[in-house]
Amino acid sequence: MTAQIICLPIAAKLWVVVADDRQANFYECGKVLKLKPVALPGNRFLFEESLRYQMTPLPDLALKYDEVANDRFDHSNRSEILTLDRELRRHFIITTAAKLNDLCTQNRHIKLVIAMPPRLLGELREKLSPNTLAHLAAVVPKELTSFDAGDLLTHLEYVLPKITCCC
Repeated sequence: MTAQIICLPIAAKLWVVVADDRQANFYECGKVLKLKPVALPGNRFLFEESLRYQMTPLPDLALKYDEVANDRFDHSNRSEILTLDRELRRHFIITTAAKLNDLCTQNRHIKLVIAMPPRLLGELREKLSPNTLAHLAAVVPKELTSFDAGDLLTHLEYVLPKITCCC
């Protein structure tokens, strides 16, 4: 008989939004109980428990600047694109805030962590509804969009343990 490592998700609704002025990526973050078998004499096993965080990308929720910009404006000439860049970025922040407002309205029992460059956090907060602000568990004023889910955990490890999730 062999024993395998068992990972059990612990119910938690924590969403992490990592954004800048070009993209917004959404992740579901939860605690996972990892049970690692330790062999004992007589073909018995003891399980060592460890609690860790796991981030799962939610690609269906992701927003990209180019997609939002193309939905909003007609880009027939290059000079128009450059002159509208500031407006497009502002619109991207508004679109991101609207997405967060909708998600918090639809999902009452979630907490949000937003990681975004400091210069954009103020703009985003102005657009968030009071309901969404109530769901905000932490803000990380950093540019983290270049990291994958595994690497994000190392940048968020000082924030996540302080959050208590409602389920």
